[in-house]
Amino acid sequence: MYRTCIMFTVLLVTCLISQWSWAEQAYVTDNLKITFRSGPGTQHRIISMLSSGQRVEVLELQEDWSHIRHQGNTPNAQEGWVLSQYLISRQPWEMQAAGLRQQNTRLSEQVKALQGSLGDMKRLKEELTVKLNETSGALDRLNKEYQDLEQGSAEYLKLKKTLDDTRSKLNRVEKDFGVLNEEYKKIKYSERNIWFATGAGILVFGLLFGIVLGRREKKRKQRFY
Repeated sequence: MYRTCIMFTVLLVTCLISQWSWAEQAYVTDNLKITFRSGPGTQHRIISMLSSGQRVEVLELQEDWSHIRHQGNTPNAQEGWVLSQYLISRQPWEMQAAGLRQQNTRLSEQVKALQGSLGDMKRLKEELTVKLNETSGALDRLNKEYQDLEQGSAEYLKLKKTLDDTRSKLNRVEKDFGVLNEEYKKIKYSERNIWFATGAGILVFGLLFGIVLGRREKKRKQRFY
């Protein structure tokens, strides 16, 4: 007896598991309402009416009827039976159209966003192009200034060398001028001494000559007297 109960329990669990695992999604077909009954037949009471497009879960099939579960407007899911001919595996066209409309709306919004982004990218490209042109112009000016500076540096070095050579020559000339000036002073001094000696000699000679002439004149006068 105990073994029989265990086998019955296992068989019941297996059936339930198979029913749950077989369950698939289905939809009430387009543009109508169907009865949701408590059992597989028109003699069973109507629990509620299911609208077109309402999603249900098929638990099992029995001849022309399908055992389904749906959420409905109640907190807990309800189970019942509907005619299988009113169930379809695809979404109803109206729901598909609504989904396509939503998808189209989303795509339109994405297109608008992409167009806005494209406009921003175009403006950014224009700004970057302007900056690139400005940078290229600045680079060309810097290259020219660098070349001018390099050329100016070469000329500066040449002028500096010329100036250094000129200063060196000037120093030598000044040194030579100093030597010549000293010699000139010595010569001037010698000339001054010579002229002084010559003048003194002439003066002495004149005095002596005057004295001699005076004596001669005195002697001559004495002869007359």
